[in-house]
Amino acid sequence: MEKEPIYLLASLLFLSLLLMSALLLPSEKITTETQLKIYKDNQKLTTSGKVVSQRPYGKIQLLKLDNTIELLCDSCPNLREKTITVEGILTTFNKPRIEVLTLKYNQ
Repeated sequence: MEKEPIYLLASLLFLSLLLMSALLLPSEKITTETQLKIYKDNQKLTTSGKVVSQRPYGKIQLLKLDNTIELLCDSCPNLREKTITVEGILTTFNKPRIEVLTLKYNQ
């Protein structure tokens, strides 16, 4: 019974280290839609380009860049004709797209 708190503490420490290492891993930079096919689901990716279209996609926005990469953005302002840089997670449901985590652009 005395060892149980030590095991719990050790497992929590291990999980914390694992989570921190996953968050600190660098993202892969991609420039074309065909590159999306070589990465795995939930992999962190970075891309940039000019937004050529933006439309509602359920409760989120679907953005298409000039390099044909599609982005899913939860609370994006109107970004048409703006050059953006995003970091996100690859999702392959229906079609390979990047779910935006961070977004940078000049106003």
